[in-house]
Amino acid sequence: NAKSFIKFGITNRKVGSRISQQSRKTKYSPELIWSATFNNGKIPLILENSIKNSGISIGVIDKDEFLDGFTETTNIENIDLIEEILTTQLIKLEENLI
Repeated sequence: NAKSFIKFGITNRKVGSRISQQSRKTKYSPELIWSATFNNGKIPLILENSIKNSGISIGVIDKDEFLDGFTETTNIENIDLIEEILTTQLIKLEENLI
């Protein structure tokens, strides 16, 4: 009975390589739902920190179940909120408000 959850995070490698690396250490099967590449390396960190600091529950999977990246997990029910956070932050970045 596998639990559904969202894994978010940043990488400086190819997304497929990162997902493959994490998959080797868990029983969960990933499904990529969003990925972006930025010329400015500060943007992904801003986005990740915006999610982490939003007040949503994070670290919802035990470390034993998802060793590599468990702290960047949240409940699947937060998908709309994450989309809203990303959209808002990207608009602010585009307007140079961050």
